[in-house]
Amino acid sequence: MQGQGGSGRGRRREDRLRRLVRRVRAGEDGSWECLWHELEPVVRAWVRDVVRSAEVDDVVQEVMVQTWKDLPHFREESQFTTWVYAIAAWRAYWARRKRAQQRVRLEGLAATMPRDGASRSSADMVRKTNLRDHILAGLRRLGPDDRQVLAMRYLLDRDYAEIAALMSESEAAVRQRCLRARRRLRKRLELDSEDDGA
Repeated sequence: MQGQGGSGRGRRREDRLRRLVRRVRAGEDGSWECLWHELEPVVRAWVRDVVRSAEVDDVVQEVMVQTWKDLPHFREESQFTTWVYAIAAWRAYWARRKRAQQRVRLEGLAATMPRDGASRSSADMVRKTNLRDHILAGLRRLGPDDRQVLAMRYLLDRDYAEIAALMSESEAAVRQRCLRARRRLRKRLELDSEDDGA
């Protein structure tokens, strides 16, 4: 992640990636392979920080496919590496979530005899799962910039300094973006709750 921010090397890399994106969009032969060749080591390093080593290859492949599919929607005013990082963040998060769900199912199967207090902990697990699903549904309805900053901050647990370096923004600007995105998410969740209650 170092070097992605305001450094000359990071800017040169970003410019090179943007040129490759334009070539891919223009349909130039071999341009996607060149673009992914540049991205793959960085994506692999990001993903390796978040998921188990046995899942890295699968998640990296999912990031590659998602990047390819979403490339027409990339907005030039955003940094390309930050945009890809957000895709990687979501894919890595979903891999971790899937693993956690499998663990919960296995724990449920292993518990053949309920103990005192077991029903309360099961109810708490269900409530937490429902809340998490509700929040994720709200995140999906936010704009890409809001999803991006919230994914980096809360799903990948990156600190503001890391996010600022990735986005080539000041730490204060990233804090402000997070605050505004959280407010929009809260409002979205409140609207969804009202719709469910109606």
